[in-house]
Amino acid sequence: MTGSSQPFLVTDQEGLRGAVARAQTAAYVSLDTEANGLFAYRARACVVQLAWRESAGVVVALIDPLTTSLAPLTELLGPAGPPKILHDLTFDARLLGEADLPLANVRDTEVAARLLGRQALGLAALLASELGLAMKKGLQRHDWSRRPFTEAQLLYLAADVEHLEALWSALDRAVVEKDLAPEVEEETAYKLASAGAPETARTAWIRIVGARDLDGPGRAVLRRLVERRESLAKARDVPPFHVIASERLLALARARPESGAALASVLRAGPRDAELGETWMEAIRQGLTDGDAPEAELAELRPPPPPRALLHRRQRVERALGAWRKREAAARGWGEQAVLPGHCARDLAAALASAEGDDAAARAIRAVPAIGARRVGWFEATWLTLARETQAEEP
Repeated sequence: MTGSSQPFLVTDQEGLRGAVARAQTAAYVSLDTEANGLFAYRARACVVQLAWRESAGVVVALIDPLTTSLAPLTELLGPAGPPKILHDLTFDARLLGEADLPLANVRDTEVAARLLGRQALGLAALLASELGLAMKKGLQRHDWSRRPFTEAQLLYLAADVEHLEALWSALDRAVVEKDLAPEVEEETAYKLASAGAPETARTAWIRIVGARDLDGPGRAVLRRLVERRESLAKARDVPPFHVIASERLLALARARPESGAALASVLRAGPRDAELGETWMEAIRQGLTDGDAPEAELAELRPPPPPRALLHRRQRVERALGAWRKREAAARGWGEQAVLPGHCARDLAAALASAEGDDAAARAIRAVPAIGARRVGWFEATWLTLARETQAEEP
């Protein structure tokens, strides 16, 4: 799949300012980014792809952030620039935000397709279903910090943006026909705000599958092992899993070997593991001295469950909302996500289950992020009735 013209590579400030000046006059600018997250401790933008339409056809610029500052993109990507079209903006918005390039005035083809009820939401699938275009995807795991680019890599990068405007146009027509434009805009704004919000990730060792099943010493050992892995990964500028896989650290936390030979047996160690044997043994000894993880982390590991009655009420509300959403989507000819996005359904169920009385429930409904004024106007009475009915079912 090729565009109207060969992509051109931008490697200096003069070239970037020229590309920005051309893109600023376009009706839309398509945007994508590529990073090196599978190969570095912290992912960074390695390529920024832009596409826009000129009289001669689609122009694709591939910007190299490793050789030039991205600062000239600020106005183009912000609210004063033309609308930006992305596919599934979350990763790109977060990556650009970390580079001090906040996005605004955006359109998201994934959001439009999801609210239209499309089943396959990947870019390649949508290009095929909406435009009849076949897209080759063979470099998803490539290290985009490597230079120079091959011709095949340049064409691959261009393929991610060269047809985004046409895809948006096709989806937007369907959105307008279904009278979904306000909902698509609301959901896109929510997604963009969520991408820019500070991450509240759990403590690293708690994220490892199986950590909850360990005893106190096992938790302490795993915590120290993960700390040591993070330190090594940062020093080497590689992802933590490149140092050692999480499941192997979990095995060490369970076995807690007392010698290098026992450690090697647990790991079925190879030459690379042997180099780090004493590092892991020291972490194990530290963990055994600790005895358990700190109280704050234990509270994060096992937060107190909600009261049983509230939990059961929420489950009933969730079931009732799900059944109602399915019926409403069929009646309107919308996707279920257009009737009520999944995150809204989750937050709404929690709000309705917790509120006591119609007034409190109405306030809770309107406080649900991205619920949208039209949904509140159409469905609030239905949701209040649903809340009363589910509470009446309580034994």
